[in-house]
Amino acid sequence: MSNPSTPPNSSPTKICETCPECKVEVGSFFVHPSVFDTGGSHLFIRYTKRDGSMWYYRGGPSTGSEFSEDPNATEANAQNSEPNPEVRTGEQKDEASSVPEVMMPDWLGGETYGGQEIGNTNPMGAIITHYGLWSGSVEERKYDNRPSGMLEIARGSSHCDYHDSFANILRNIGALNIDYDTLGPNSNSVVRTILEKTSLPVLKPDRFTPGWGTILY
Repeated sequence: MSNPSTPPNSSPTKICETCPECKVEVGSFFVHPSVFDTGGSHLFIRYTKRDGSMWYYRGGPSTGSEFSEDPNATEANAQNSEPNPEVRTGEQKDEASSVPEVMMPDWLGGETYGGQEIGNTNPMGAIITHYGLWSGSVEERKYDNRPSGMLEIARGSSHCDYHDSFANILRNIGALNIDYDTLGPNSNSVVRTILEKTSLPVLKPDRFTPGWGTILY
């Protein structure tokens, strides 16, 4: 008697036996001290898909960002679309943070940081989001030049279908046009929001990461 055929709804397998398992990592690289003298770290997500390809997902400022000039970066800012109905502009959530209130210098708007917009003179613009292949990306080059930390937070066959979810969350964040602030909301808030929205472990490398306490929607 022949063996029964594989059920059509059985769990999918990897495309190649030598490909690595699906894996989600939260990485960081050190950002040189700026006007705020925070010396903090920038967080991003690195994801290994079922086919073995490795992707990055990140956020940053719309002004002065290398990603704005990188033709290989896919901008997920969705400037000509609306966020999903669950996303409501101006309802960003702030958790308790250890970052003290800081008085912004006059050239940045002169307002007090505390979860509030810093004014129309914000030179960094809004939060924009990107994803793309890790190999050869600006994110890869920055990380390699200034290694800081990489933490694996999920691995295995049950973690093989996050790409579309990650990309959609990035589009939603971009469409909100949130002012970028070095102390948050910022790139670290983008990573925190992705983890919260996908119910992944809310973990990161043990680094000083301003903005981590902010969930963007």
